Amino acid sequence: MNESQSFIMRRLRSEDANKLGDFFTRNNRPEITNNFSPFPLIYQTACDLLKPERNDLFFIAEENDEFLAFSMLRGKDEGYVIPSFGIFVDWARQNSGYGNRLSEWTFRWADRMGVQKIRLSVYEDNYKALSLYKKYGFTESERRNDKSGRVSLILHRTQPIEKTKIFASTQALPTCESLSQRLNKWFDAGIHRIELSNFPIAGDDDFINMAKSYPGELLIHHFFPDEGSDVILNLASADPTTRQNTHRFFQRSIEWSAKIGAPFFSFHAGYITDPVGRDSNGFVLAEPARDEYDRAWDRFTKEVRVLAKYAANCGIKLLIENNVVIKANKDKLLLSRPEEFVNFLKQFSKTDNIGVLFDWGHWYVTAGTYDLDIASFLLIADNIVGLHLHTNNGVSDEHLPIPSNASQISSLINIHPDYVTLEGHFLNLSILQQNILQMEKVFQ
Repeated sequence: MNESQSFIMRRLRSEDANKLGDFFTRNNRPEITNNFSPFPLIYQTACDLLKPERNDLFFIAEENDEFLAFSMLRGKDEGYVIPSFGIFVDWARQNSGYGNRLSEWTFRWADRMGVQKIRLSVYEDNYKALSLYKKYGFTESERRNDKSGRVSLILHRTQPIEKTKIFASTQALPTCESLSQRLNKWFDAGIHRIELSNFPIAGDDDFINMAKSYPGELLIHHFFPDEGSDVILNLASADPTTRQNTHRFFQRSIEWSAKIGAPFFSFHAGYITDPVGRDSNGFVLAEPARDEYDRAWDRFTKEVRVLAKYAANCGIKLLIENNVVIKANKDKLLLSRPEEFVNFLKQFSKTDNIGVLFDWGHWYVTAGTYDLDIASFLLIADNIVGLHLHTNNGVSDEHLPIPSNASQISSLINIHPDYVTLEGHFLNLSILQQNILQMEKVFQ
């Protein structure tokens, strides 16, 4: 399978009934029904399964608008506490890997939604399926004989312990839809943890109502909501108006984080001087005066102290993200190097509710700009709560996706962050899905 194609896995909705009916009818043949027989594969079944009032969940693997494989978590509508898993792959697509990947994705859906146990039934002589299920943690709990004499094995899988949560940034794909549309689409695609960043909203109240009812998890990061390219957020600004506006913006974000049940609010460290323009790399910063660093440091520290107290009262932990320093902006930003964070954090106690959001892509550029040991970020490893993952050419902040087998991943895993956000710019939803699945494996 080509990862650049539009192969996705998603939850089925009532509007999919006609296509699912066609898919069932096409697969109502012995090579499928011999191993999948919980219900008749007919058009009417598809319509019944996808009625809006149903609580059972049904999923599809889809490529170029064509259904390839079907899976389910079924039994809630019949009063069962433990859902039953089932799957089959289109008869013409057998042995193409779709069943393996949709199975894994369906188990993951259950895990992310807090389903503690899954049940399935598989024939003893279905060796390939049995091997797959054992690989994903299913163990035998019962054996049954059917009327034909075939032996069915009843298997159960318990929700595994999760160490690090993987989020996707709203920046991961282009902004081509409303936030409501994106949240709904991504949720159906199994992306249940989303970091909100650089994305417009229709209105404050609409956002809060939508976010509070979202069945997954949301985090708010820095430039959210996106209010245009001219907005300057800088807690270190020498301009009192800019500083005050930034403080209010972040205070609102803290309040919103509390309202939507997010544990953190993260923001970028300050600039020593305010931006004077933009170029392809982002803000262009003015040259600071000789002693401006110390004054900016003091302003930033004072503002953070006030915000941290406010955040603590709201039950929110503040996370400060390391700035990215390209050569043109050398010595114009605060908190870009590990030793700066060490000195900054010494001014606060653990009760001040402050941690670090470590951005690998930012650090990769900054380390090159200052000719620093790439591993020196480990100085602040104990303070890192979240990770932003993306990569670049070491010169500019390109926001390229980082592969799960990249050499630096092993040292990042050992930090044991509470969460990781994928901030690379992906080609499509399919590739984003697969990167999330891969990162969830390596960070566990």
